Amino acid sequence: MFGRLFKRFQPRTVQDPVFGELTNDKHGNWSGTIAFTPLGKKIDIIIRLTPETPPSHEHRDFYGQIVDRWPDIHERLRGTLFEDLDDWEDGTTMDKLFESLNFDAFSFWDLDARPRNWEISATTPLDDHIFGIMMKDFDHDGFRMDG
Repeated sequence: MFGRLFKRFQPRTVQDPVFGELTNDKHGNWSGTIAFTPLGKKIDIIIRLTPETPPSHEHRDFYGQIVDRWPDIHERLRGTLFEDLDDWEDGTTMDKLFESLNFDAFSFWDLDARPRNWEISATTPLDDHIFGIMMKDFDHDGFRMDG
């Protein structure tokens, strides 16, 4: 009896054909790690849905579009992400800051909306903040800094 009760409160895990193993945190966030081929490294993936609903073909398709369009997304971010910021007093330019970014995670917040809302998380050795690059489809919609 208690075994079933405890099992009910354990996170649900699914094996997705594209995203691999995803775990649900009971709040509707499915998370895992995926090989992001354009960067040649693994990144974290977070997909906000409901606890009962794992990612769908639409999520897999959108991720595939990001993979295919990454060179263009990256170049557009290079030209616009920090355009409103000044170089730092220590001589760090915004170009140098952009070049130092490590893209660590993608979070899909609302793919039902048009344009689709998602976020790229990045870190840099030049600053101990996490940059949350807000995206609408394939264009950036601002950024925030945590940490």
